[in-house]
Amino acid sequence: MTYYAVAMTYISALTECLPIFAAAGHFNYLKSAHLYMQNMQQLETSYPTVYQKYQKGYHVIRRSDQFWAGLGSDLVIEQTLMRSLKSTGGLTRGSGMTEEQRALWTLSSPVCSEYNVAMQEFSDCTYTSSEQHKEATKSRMERDQSDLGKIQEKLQSCNPFSDDPDLRNVVSGVVANDDVNVDNLLVVGKELAEKLPGQPIFTYACKRRDKAKTLGDSSAVQVAADQTIDPALLFQRPLVISRAGNLSLEDVLEYELSPFPPSLFEAKYIFRKADKPQLAKAIDAYAQGLSAVEHAPDDVPKTENYVLDGGSLIHRVKWMKGTTYGLIANGYADFVVRNFGRATVVFDGYSDQPSIKDSTHQRRQKKHHPKVNFTEDTIFMGKKMSSCRMVLTSSN
Repeated sequence: MTYYAVAMTYISALTECLPIFAAAGHFNYLKSAHLYMQNMQQLETSYPTVYQKYQKGYHVIRRSDQFWAGLGSDLVIEQTLMRSLKSTGGLTRGSGMTEEQRALWTLSSPVCSEYNVAMQEFSDCTYTSSEQHKEATKSRMERDQSDLGKIQEKLQSCNPFSDDPDLRNVVSGVVANDDVNVDNLLVVGKELAEKLPGQPIFTYACKRRDKAKTLGDSSAVQVAADQTIDPALLFQRPLVISRAGNLSLEDVLEYELSPFPPSLFEAKYIFRKADKPQLAKAIDAYAQGLSAVEHAPDDVPKTENYVLDGGSLIHRVKWMKGTTYGLIANGYADFVVRNFGRATVVFDGYSDQPSIKDSTHQRRQKKHHPKVNFTEDTIFMGKKMSSCRMVLTSSN
């Protein structure tokens, strides 16, 4: 048998793999292998020089004299050229991938290889490998025997060769649905492969829905993009059922499987922001629905005490640059007494202890909120600190 006949045997084996590529959904392999086979069948007439190389046994590359050590050119390129390119001294280790660097590295590789061989001969230190194939070593045979024992033990507990005709998972024992046709992958693959001849190889698109259906495809569960499921929470709920004994699985799984209630939280540990405009619209709609008598009372009761929003009050008094914070505070006191008389001012702030404002603090943590320490004699030299966290240090 000539070397070319051996290569044609390889092409024949590749032809048998085309339905498998199609059924498995590897459509790029299918199209590339189909084009490769066409070129190989026309090799003698299209590329006679390459055909002569095949006749001399150059369809594989040998780097050692071991049996079954011939490797394809693409695999040798990955193991030698690409390995040296990505290891120490390669282009990806600081040299750069410019056109000049690639040309310099490629042209210098043969020279460096000759220097490497000369240094090995000079120092009488060479890289050699054992004549024994790695598959025939004692450790490999012991590991293969151990794997066979594990497979035999698994097949005894979950036998796939029973009288039951249904397909099922050997590991989990899950029975497949009727739409699973992976057992007929050759039939499915041949139907897809027969559509390929006569089609443009680079633009023809295969449909993934036409590939063989596996047990994994039928058992997949589609989850909405805006829903999150915590596996730990899902495990804890059946665990509670097993311990309590008085709850049904249907009642427990009726609620959403989320690590936090999305109706109250926008993220973990962060409350949703209150929709104040929506509340204002609801109050306005309720007020407009009242009658004239209910809407406007005859007399307005006298206000005994005003409650003022400190955040809004900050914008009511102008801060003069060069004045002290004590004078600014007195200006606020005069403004409140002059306009409201007796009043209570309420400020929203962030304390070091847990509070209801922690969610707002977390939401605004990306913004800059400086902490300012000042006394009543400190001179104001900047902008009004409406968004700062101010701590008043009294000297009295």
